[in-house]
Amino acid sequence: MKQATSISIALCLGVFGLGNCNLHAQDADALAAQAEIAKKALEGKDARSRAGATQQLTDPAVLAKVAAGDRDTGVRRGAVEKITDPEVLGRIAVEEEDSSVRRDVVARLTNQGLLAKIAVQDSQAYVRTAAVRKLTDSAVLTRIAAQDQSESVRRDAKVRLSELRGTPASR
Repeated sequence: MKQATSISIALCLGVFGLGNCNLHAQDADALAAQAEIAKKALEGKDARSRAGATQQLTDPAVLAKVAAGDRDTGVRRGAVEKITDPEVLGRIAVEEEDSSVRRDVVARLTNQGLLAKIAVQDSQAYVRTAAVRKLTDSAVLTRIAAQDQSESVRRDAKVRLSELRGTPASR
């Protein structure tokens, strides 16, 4: 860490000039530690070490990279749990290969357009159901209630419509 601190301070002094450098040794140490954690999260040899490093990450860009690209579902899921950016979550909800991760992300989405797209287009009924349960667009719900290939998704769309109208419905 000492070497990283020295390098960070030297870079700051060289780039910003002596009078403009507000980087403290403590800050440099924290940056160096996060850089090392990011390297482990992205390049660790085994899933367990990558998952452990991912839990320590604070950089949203690195978390997004792990969530989108790690070969292990558990590591991706751990990164997704820490992501708060709605746009990043939206991309993951549409692009993630593991349907259980997509479903978990859908539970955190609020974008009604994206939820409608997922409710209509996702390949897995239980992911579509998760989206249906968050939809507020009656027209989309009506279409899903009439046309979805899955009986359970159609039923859940009818229940959601009833909830929005304030009328009781049976599951």
